[in-house]
Amino acid sequence: MTGAWNIVGVLALGALGWFGTSFVGRPLREFFDLRREVIQKSVLYNNVSAAATEFPDGSTEPVEISEGELKRLQEALNAFRDLAARMRAFALNEHLAVWCVKWPLFLNMLRARARVRALWGLSGWRGNEGIGIACPQVRIKADRLAH
Repeated sequence: MTGAWNIVGVLALGALGWFGTSFVGRPLREFFDLRREVIQKSVLYNNVSAAATEFPDGSTEPVEISEGELKRLQEALNAFRDLAARMRAFALNEHLAVWCVKWPLFLNMLRARARVRALWGLSGWRGNEGIGIACPQVRIKADRLAH
């Protein structure tokens, strides 16, 4: 009887491993590959000239650029449109992988909110003694940074 349970356990672990690699591992790898490609294209097209200048009041003025720069601008626009479409398709298709990517970001956001709440206790009335902070651990860090 224990031999049958061993076989069932091995099959269940195999199915779990397949599920993990197929529905989480592969899409996560695709996400990081796509992220790397976005970073690479951002660096590649970092110095592309714009076809117009936008002013703070919202008005735009066309800029004279060469034919080669215009062609490079069009390549950049097409490359980023393609990457945006692939990112959207990923987000709409790979729900479990998107959740796995969002979860650490959510935890970081919660940690950041906790840091902000601790820093809300800042008071500048202490003068030369340093910054008074409600949270003692943050006070120690702030005093170390001040010196």
